[in-house]
Amino acid sequence: MEKSKILILTPRFPYPVVGGDRLRIYRICKELSKYYTLDLLSLCDSIEDLNFIVKNDHVFDKIFRIYHPKIKSYFNVLKALPGRKPLQIAYYKNTEFENKLNEIIRNYDLTLSHLIRVGDYTLNKPGLHILEMTDAISLNYSRIKKEAPKNSLKSIIYSIEQERLLKYEKEVYGRYSLISLISEVDKKFLFGNRNDNILVCNNGVDLEDYPFTKRVIENTNIINLIFIGNLCSFQNFDG
Repeated sequence: MEKSKILILTPRFPYPVVGGDRLRIYRICKELSKYYTLDLLSLCDSIEDLNFIVKNDHVFDKIFRIYHPKIKSYFNVLKALPGRKPLQIAYYKNTEFENKLNEIIRNYDLTLSHLIRVGDYTLNKPGLHILEMTDAISLNYSRIKKEAPKNSLKSIIYSIEQERLLKYEKEVYGRYSLISLISEVDKKFLFGNRNDNILVCNNGVDLEDYPFTKRVIENTNIINLIFIGNLCSFQNFDG
């Protein structure tokens, strides 16, 4: 029996699989590839990503890459400042990406977009579309805004973007076949107690690669903890 086909859309090339955002969508796709045929349509912000050799890991059948240099993203953001669209979405606006999506989308049974950054491309298209939101970005920005010095450029930018994001993120409810989020906190922040077509999909640990070792720790023992993460991310730094 022929498998159903899913087109995965990502704002960043998920290879090499480093960093939390790449790891999450990659592991989701790795699991889905057991039951569906997956193709990938991804933006690449560097020549290295554009030319990266992907080993045959049996996750994606076809990979389509679209070059999206950072200078183009910065220009997109400047153009979007006077408007109301979230800068997150403007940053990843790419006509070539949209044209490629329009060209191939009819070949798939559904799409899965990683983050609103590319989810916006499928928002008004017919068919079945899944949005993997991961976080409520507006919630993260509200926390960053509180920590940033008042009246600083960073605080002003995050304040503007947080308001735009909150409105946009709340309005996507009911406009996708399914929305997935990482926690109940993010879900309740955006959608309250509404549950229709919303999936909370937590992160976890691969116990095959990182097996759990049981050990006894006495209350009197000093416990040394190692924090591993990208400290450029506010959530990790705050943690």
